[in-house]
Amino acid sequence: MLVKKTYISKSKIPNAGLGLFTGEKILKGEKVWVNHPCSEKVYQPDEWDALPKEFKNSIEMYVYKSDGLYRINIDNSRHFNHSVTPSVIMDDDGNNVAVSDLCIGDEITCDYSLFYDSDWLSKTLT
Repeated sequence: MLVKKTYISKSKIPNAGLGLFTGEKILKGEKVWVNHPCSEKVYQPDEWDALPKEFKNSIEMYVYKSDGLYRINIDNSRHFNHSVTPSVIMDDDGNNVAVSDLCIGDEITCDYSLFYDSDWLSKTLT
């Protein structure tokens, strides 16, 4: 779950659509998103397969596959865009922390390759 003030706006990343931006200064090492069960909905593969196609189509842009499970963040962290030079990285507890000081208005990005399943990653980044 997001623990810092953020807002959604047009991403500065080409063809990315919307992105998530800092609404306050965040210092290097500070938590931006905390791993908490309430922050995401997790689907087992059979549950995902059983969902109506129309529903899956409406949320698929926000879903990612990790450890064989289909996940969707419930809060605005679903607007984290991919970057090979991310502004947040995952710590040992599964929290996202700032890799450097972030100013108000900086886009919050993460490296999908660090937690997406490889089959989902190739589908997402093509």
